[in-house]
Amino acid sequence: MAIQLQEIEQQGKASREDLEQATETLTLKSEALNAQELTWRFYEQVKDRLDYLIMLNP
Repeated sequence: MAIQLQEIEQQGKASREDLEQATETLTLKSEALNAQELTWRFYEQVKDRLDYLIMLNP
């Protein structure tokens, strides 16, 4: 019985570690998407000015 309990505790620990790693990965992906979205929004705000500057300096 003690051996089974120890195995269950080890499996629980491994599952918690897997969940923690998955959560960290999801957070990093979410942050990357946010950065990409912010970059796109910035581009949308300045693209007309960039186009104008490019036309002035072909």
